[in-house]
Amino acid sequence: MLSDADGKWRFFKNDLTVSGALNLSDRDPTPRFYTLRSNDFRVTLSGDDIRAGGTLVHPDSGTKVTDVTIRHSLASDSGQAVLDVPGIAFNEGLQPEELTRLTEGVIALVQGTVRGRGEINWNGDGKVTSTGEFSTANMDLAAPFGPVTGLSTTGHFTDLLGLVTARARPRRWRRSTRVSSWRTGSSNTSCCPTS
Repeated sequence: MLSDADGKWRFFKNDLTVSGALNLSDRDPTPRFYTLRSNDFRVTLSGDDIRAGGTLVHPDSGTKVTDVTIRHSLASDSGQAVLDVPGIAFNEGLQPEELTRLTEGVIALVQGTVRGRGEINWNGDGKVTSTGEFSTANMDLAAPFGPVTGLSTTGHFTDLLGLVTARARPRRWRRSTRVSSWRTGSSNTSCCPTS
């Protein structure tokens, strides 16, 4: 859902171009992600073809989250959104729970970078599919079972919007995921502080 949009528009040779800033929020009653901000969003309407794109950032920290590229055909009512994530750096200045509620109580105190790419496709019949692949290398974090250091893994999403991952074969999982160490014990039984 778009809000707080402002900018300039231009109509030239039957093409409409709008550029400016906006907020993007999840319209789901239980949002999967928190509001993101773009200060360079651009939309072009040429005939029945809509093209849009910009950079989305975390509003409070200014951390870049993703570059978005959207295309939509008014004739077929189909299109695609591509989310390029060159690297979200998690540290003291930004934690995953500031981007999505889905990580609350699951991971905390994250130190590391997540990279990847996602695609969302839709057609005139109302069918929406989404896929993605995201990875991290040498990430440290706190989990319910204790601290994890050196986590390197790649997640393949068969439903990115629903956060459904592909089931990995055990052999492949061992190769693609590496955890240097983790500790458990009575002092490490809680993953995340609650407020």
